[in-house]
Amino acid sequence: MGTCYSHIDFKERFKLFDLAKAGILSIDEIARMLGRHRSTIYREISRNYHNDVYTEFRGWFP
Repeated sequence: MGTCYSHIDFKERFKLFDLAKAGILSIDEIARMLGRHRSTIYREISRNYHNDVYTEFRGWFP
């Protein structure tokens, strides 16, 4: 258990949102740009994904 984990901060969430919304980069590329491991990005998106009945409120939001 020697790995140190730090949570994604508010600025990183908005940057992640902009990059993911553009739809031109993979999760791996976004993780490299943010200096994070890809599992951190996947975990963030899955943790905060909303599956609403209205499509405009469905998805990941920072």
